[in-house]
Formats: sequence, C-alpha cells, structure tokens
Amino acid sequence: MRLFHVSDFSGITRFIPQSSQGEIPFVWAIDEDHLPNYLFPRQCPRVSYLSSNGHRIIYVEESWIDRIRESFIWIYQMPVEGFRLFDPTAGYFVSSNTIKPMSCRPINDLVAALLEYKAELFVVPSLWPIFDQVTSTQSEFSCIRMRNAQPRRIADNSLQTRANKMPQATGIRPCLDIERSAKNELH
Repeated sequence: MRLFHVSDFSGITRFIPQSSQGEIPFVWAIDEDHLPNYLFPRQCPRVSYLSSNGHRIIYVEESWIDRIRESFIWIYQMPVEGFRLFDPTAGYFVSSNTIKPMSCRPINDLVAALLEYKAELFVVPSLWPIFDQVTSTQSEFSCIRMRNAQPRRIADNSLQTRANKMPQATGIRPCLDIERSAKNELH
C-alpha cells in the first residue's frame, strides 16, 4: 500500500497535524486507489465513483476546465508508518504525528495524470444531476467541494441538459447526454 498527500504547494518538508473547525488535528493522506479524486485544484468541485469495470469516473463542471488545464499540483508520497485508516470508503488515512514526506513530484498536466490512473473525466454544465444520481445509487462515491459547484438550478432536477460546447481535448469527454451516461454507469 502507498499513501499520498496532494497539495497546491511545493517544498513541504514536514506535515504538521492541522485541525479544521475544532476537530482533532491530523495529517491527512489518501490511498493510491482514491488518488485520482485529488488530481485537481483543491477548490474544484467534483463527483467521482467506480464504474462497473472498476474505472474511476469523475465529473467536473465546464466552468473549471481551464483551471484544471492550467493548474500545478504536487503529490507527496507519505510513509505508511504512523498512519491509521480513517475512512475505508474514501481511502482516508490520518496521523496525529508530524510526518516527513518520502518524496514529492510535480504534476503539471492534471488530465494526463488522470489518464495515467485510468480515470475517465467528464465535463458537464452542472454537477447537481450527477450528484443526485450518484448519491442515491452508489455505495462508493465521492462528492468533493460541492460548496464550490454552480448553484443548483430548477432545470438541474431533470437529468436532461444541453450538450457541452467545449472543444474536444485529449482525455476530456464532454457529457452530451447526462441521463444516458449516468444510467449506463450507475446501473
């Protein structure tokens, strides 16, 4: 097993336990199976789940695609020692200790990194129809930074949506028919 921490910052030589909103301070890490969920700018909203063939399917909003293409992130490999499993479904591990990373590598092409991990990226106008479908039908899913998603619209209550007008790019597939795509993958 390998553990990682993904950051928007380079040059971190040690991770000190941090607390959020009065919670117990931890250093967080993610297992390799769930790493594709974090190969995005930190604030990017996304919905992810495993397809029936075991591939990670990830949806992002079209308003984020330029930021995804232009972002740099750093993947720190963390030692397994000192971490304990916090959430097996999400692949989260935590440590109460200060952790020195084993290595760090920059990722300057997030889409290529997703392809390397065999993740499939879909671009949609709104995440809310996918969110609704995934949260009601999947046992393993991840909905990250949804507070940063486009506001829910009345039209989002229907899985029918307009075609994505974004030009084709390697590794990025516009989702032309959200209902068909979601039902094929989720059932």
